[in-house]
Amino acid sequence: MRSLPLVVACAGMGLLAACGDDAPTSVPDDLAAIGQPLDAADNWNYPNDNYFRCVSLKNASAPLRHEDFSPISATGGYRVYNSWSYDGAYNLETGFCQPGQVRLDAHELLQTTQGRVYLHKGGQGYAQGRVPYGHLWIGDLQAGVTPQRPESEPPENGIPSAIPGTSSWDSTRRNGRGCTPTGTYNYRMHITAQGTPEELPSTWQYKPYQTSSRYNKYADAGAEQAEGTEHYAYLLWSWLHKGDGVTTSPGGGMVRALIKEGQPFYRCGVESIDSIAYAPDSNTEIGRVTAIYGKTRASDGGPWVYGWTIHSHRAKRADGTYDPRVFHLTTCPSTGC
Repeated sequence: MRSLPLVVACAGMGLLAACGDDAPTSVPDDLAAIGQPLDAADNWNYPNDNYFRCVSLKNASAPLRHEDFSPISATGGYRVYNSWSYDGAYNLETGFCQPGQVRLDAHELLQTTQGRVYLHKGGQGYAQGRVPYGHLWIGDLQAGVTPQRPESEPPENGIPSAIPGTSSWDSTRRNGRGCTPTGTYNYRMHITAQGTPEELPSTWQYKPYQTSSRYNKYADAGAEQAEGTEHYAYLLWSWLHKGDGVTTSPGGGMVRALIKEGQPFYRCGVESIDSIAYAPDSNTEIGRVTAIYGKTRASDGGPWVYGWTIHSHRAKRADGTYDPRVFHLTTCPSTGC
């Protein structure tokens, strides 16, 4: 396991030189002792839902991108195709579009220095396997769609939360709202790739008695998508559990953006969520996965976006104690990140 050095505030807010290591020291458990007040996690973690919209490509395929417009893969993989189809007939409630269309989760249309991008919702619903997530340039579409948050509003305004059991939205409780970093915990993302010794175990479940509610796809999603050659984590509108770390959050886990290796992440003054991990097909706790809220962008060319991501995980021992944390972020030195 890598040790996480005691954090020194980053001097810069853009993409500068890669973070080095300060002298390694211990970190207060669950990031509690930062010397600043923390708002309750549940004030930043409301129920969420998809905002599906179906679109047609201008050409046979189009590349998927990070939220700063940069392509996910320099080799041409991680694309969407107009030959794709769905597991059922057209039904936006279940995320099925017409054959030949691709599916957006159109909560927002982000402005980059090179063009505007929507989030493409990969994964379940497509008849094809390994369909990737990522952002799509509006210029690669025959026509755009109206996003849930008007383009006149900045990303800091977030999106309305879902009202569980209805098709309505609550504009007074918004996910992905802008926040001010603490200035104390500033990081770069470290993707703990699947198949490596530091990976988040593939057996860990965020729901009891399940085998498909896996945490590891949130820590390294790229390994399970497209060609499996790229590695990235997710920035989420809301986390998988409520602030108690046990109660499942309705619609938690909806993706806002991808986070790539080395991408800065600045933690805000919001309580972390220390989530229980269950053994597969069981309600037995086998570990904990900690999530934090903050701001990030893929480069200076992309907008700041806000949300939840994985901070660390630790296994539970037979005696009820826990192994040391395995971190999914590295801290930035005093020279900045």
